[in-house]
Amino acid sequence: MLHQATIDEADPLHPLFLYQARDSESAPFNELQIASYMAEPYFGPSSPGTYSLEGSNYATCALCVVLVTGCDEGYSCDTVFFADAGTVDIVAMGDVGTPFSAVLEDVVFQEVSLNPTTYESTPVPGGDTWCVDGFTMDLTTQQAL
Repeated sequence: MLHQATIDEADPLHPLFLYQARDSESAPFNELQIASYMAEPYFGPSSPGTYSLEGSNYATCALCVVLVTGCDEGYSCDTVFFADAGTVDIVAMGDVGTPFSAVLEDVVFQEVSLNPTTYESTPVPGGDTWCVDGFTMDLTTQQAL
């Protein structure tokens, strides 16, 4: 598995933390993404704590947990799963060069469709679900390129 934790500070007023884990170096690949929109208007996590994913939507999430499957090199993916239940327990989180350590606990991913204009996530009727419990991440945060 390939994974990285980055902080994008291209816009210093709106830093973005992003964790990505892929199951393959080449397409097709599946990828887990955890994004924290750390500034206004969302004020996502920027420090350790236990954060609930209950009832969140991709359009308004401060801490967004997404799984995409069947992706090609252009990042066109067959299926999008959005986590709207469970918790992310962040054990360590800080600036570039510091450790990022977290655990996904009782996370439920639902297959969703995303509105390309509003980014609203809508569960797919009869869609698949994925359940994840105890998935751990432990690595050093890098500067986004």
